[in-house]
Amino acid sequence: MSILHNLNISYSRNGEEDKAMKIILEESIPIAKKVKDYEILALSYKSLAILFLNKGDNKKCEYYILQGIKELENHKLNSINYTEILLESYLIYAEILIDFKRYSETQKYLEKATKILHNHPDSNLNCNYFYIKSYLNYKIKKYDIALDALETGLKYGALSEDHYSLDRLQLLQFMVLKETGNYTRAKEIILSVLNSDFLTVYDKIKYTKELAEVYHKLNDNTNSILYYEKYIAQSDSLHAAEMKSKVLDLESKFNTAQKEKQILKLENEKNEASLKAKNNRLFYLLFALISIILLTIVFFL
Repeated sequence: MSILHNLNISYSRNGEEDKAMKIILEESIPIAKKVKDYEILALSYKSLAILFLNKGDNKKCEYYILQGIKELENHKLNSINYTEILLESYLIYAEILIDFKRYSETQKYLEKATKILHNHPDSNLNCNYFYIKSYLNYKIKKYDIALDALETGLKYGALSEDHYSLDRLQLLQFMVLKETGNYTRAKEIILSVLNSDFLTVYDKIKYTKELAEVYHKLNDNTNSILYYEKYIAQSDSLHAAEMKSKVLDLESKFNTAQKEKQILKLENEKNEASLKAKNNRLFYLLFALISIILLTIVFFL
């Protein structure tokens, strides 16, 4: 089972999500069910949920994360992995529920996560927990609670040196500060985060535009124009790269299709040649039999 799980991780990291999904659906989940390994089963559901989340399919993500939660809640296990998988599943689901604007349900799963974290105060999932708590309060416009949660999350992120979580927390902190009109502090934070090596290209483009808007709010038109120009240049560059990737992908698919056609053509020619040879053999055999029969008749006459 661990080999299948490692294969799934490898495919996911290499951008081969479809292969990872196939392994989980066709091998990991059926085997885990057969041997009643509920920890691996829940882990498989969670991995599948994350893959669908990355694809932007929140409905399927919700379905599979709930399947994992159901297995874990119905089969309580005394292990650290069990607790970590359950906690992470609660947090993933809570974040999805925020995007669905189902805030009361979000609170329910955050409370479940709180109970687990109470017994595991040093968990590396504290960053994620405080991000989601802040995200919820940002969405329901409780900005003071959101900022307090962010400060706590940032402390945990600094202790664990979790750069991805730190960037995520600071980006949300920027949005809360911008929403509350604290443009100077928001500007300071986003300038720092935009230099991060862990930020995605999409986030860099998005928040470059956000920074331009903040400079505009601060009446700094020079920097506002500068960052709008950077945003446009980055967007154009990304668009060009995506178009190039699509062209290469189409060329690859075309070449593959042409090769498949060529292989099919060769197989058809081979089959035709084989059929022709078989017919020839039958013809010569029949001709030989008729010749023997005629010779026999002639001989007895």
